[in-house]
Amino acid sequence: MKKINKFLKCCFLLILMSFIQVDAQVSKAPAYPLITHNPYLSVWSFTDKLNESVTKHWTGSAQSMIGYIKVDDKIYRFLGDGDTSVVAEKAVQISLNMNATQTIYQFECGGIGLKVTFTSPLLINDLDILSRPISYISFQSKASDGKFHDTQIYVGVSSMLSVNKIDQKVNTSLKTVNDLSMLTVGSVDQPVLQKKGDNLRIDWGYAYIATEKLRAKQYVSTRKAAMNQFVNATPTILGTQSNELFLNTIFNKQKALSPVKPSQREALHLKETFPAGESLNPSPSHLSKDRVPQPSPSPQE
Repeated sequence: MKKINKFLKCCFLLILMSFIQVDAQVSKAPAYPLITHNPYLSVWSFTDKLNESVTKHWTGSAQSMIGYIKVDDKIYRFLGDGDTSVVAEKAVQISLNMNATQTIYQFECGGIGLKVTFTSPLLINDLDILSRPISYISFQSKASDGKFHDTQIYVGVSSMLSVNKIDQKVNTSLKTVNDLSMLTVGSVDQPVLQKKGDNLRIDWGYAYIATEKLRAKQYVSTRKAAMNQFVNATPTILGTQSNELFLNTIFNKQKALSPVKPSQREALHLKETFPAGESLNPSPSHLSKDRVPQPSPSPQE
């Protein structure tokens, strides 16, 4: 019996050591979390490369998010399946890493290195932060070829994040809260808890897309017209109520200075509230810096 106990202890120690040696970084998975908080607020990339497919709810229904970067007037797509009417190259995905709270992508876009980080701070040791349905998308670009480049980033989010099916009409608005510009979208009917089952998306409450108002321009449009202002500065006919609209953010132009100093750091905040819910502050300032990596502040001129 003593020999058996000694053998079991050795096996336990070997198993424990194997778990300790597991790397906290993951680069391969069946699907990749982008915006994840609960079964309602849950957007994923179903392909190894971020720009090879439409982003989807965990049930498989499309909840499209698209992202482009303009480098010296040449456009590259780094997020989503894109718009076929826009002439754009696919950014070259260099790497992908996941940890407990983030999915991080690195791209090469015509002499520019672009880092895109999706952060959902699901911290089980802090219930206040865990219960806040807020995710962050941050962007960092820098020159990778030693040359100067003009860069600009566009991100579009479909109103499908706030409805169950595409035939449901939505209402949108643009508002300013302190130093933030915020786009909101929600279904017209707001059928609170009127459906049940697994293959469902939330169609009550509101989704918010927020960023610093002095660093970006936001507007609502149809999907077809979403890229007009970014591509050729054509005025866009805004939409407020329709079946599917796009919530668009264009960050201000920046100059890529050198391969060492990051030149453009932007952040986009996505959150979800219920009809009678508390208005949550989407600023990442409430997060402890020693626990969750934060969208970096803009570099000093």
